[in-house]
Amino acid sequence: MEHETSMLADPHFWVNVGGLIFLAFAGPKIWKALAGMLDQRAMKIKAALDEAQKLKDEAQALLAEYQRKQKDALREAGEIIETARAVAQRQIRDAATQLDAAFARREKLALEKIEQAEAAALAEILTEKEELPTPAQSLQAAIRNSPPPQEQIDLHGCTAAEAETRTKNFLARARRNHLKTVLVVTGKGLHSPEGSVLKDVIEARLKMMKNDGSILAYLWEKKAREKSGALLVYLP
Repeated sequence: MEHETSMLADPHFWVNVGGLIFLAFAGPKIWKALAGMLDQRAMKIKAALDEAQKLKDEAQALLAEYQRKQKDALREAGEIIETARAVAQRQIRDAATQLDAAFARREKLALEKIEQAEAAALAEILTEKEELPTPAQSLQAAIRNSPPPQEQIDLHGCTAAEAETRTKNFLARARRNHLKTVLVVTGKGLHSPEGSVLKDVIEARLKMMKNDGSILAYLWEKKAREKSGALLVYLP
């Protein structure tokens, strides 16, 4: 009994009893408040994590879009370069073709002017000196008095460039040896899919040499070009 009386008289006892009563009434409210604070903090953390994930997804999407656009740009740049290269090559080929055609026209015009000048000179000579034989008559006489072919060159198997060079050198050597008549064999071109290319090349070369006085004249061996495979060349 004394022990119970002394415990009731102890102030610490009543402090503990008051603390227990306070916890009994205020504890649930405090815990509810703490739980609410923790829930709010958890929601904020979740919202921050969701925002971070959203930003990460957007960044990855932007990176993928940039990489796709970069690939498309590289592909388009390659296509533009290939197109430009093809256009440039075509323009170069066209320019070369046009240049060759222009040279051919100028050469043809020059040869025509030379022939016209020769004809005019012959006409003038005939007008001023009718008593003298015409150049054509003199040429015919020279051809009649020329011996049979003294040497010949066979151009079978030659390219056009090789044939032209060999013919030029052959005729130069013939002039140095004081030959009057030689034979240049071109072939008839019967086995060539493009016809006798050598005929055209050698005839053009002889025509130029006739114009500059390197040779007197040239004739197809069988008179007709289509039937002949060789040219008689008469040297001064």
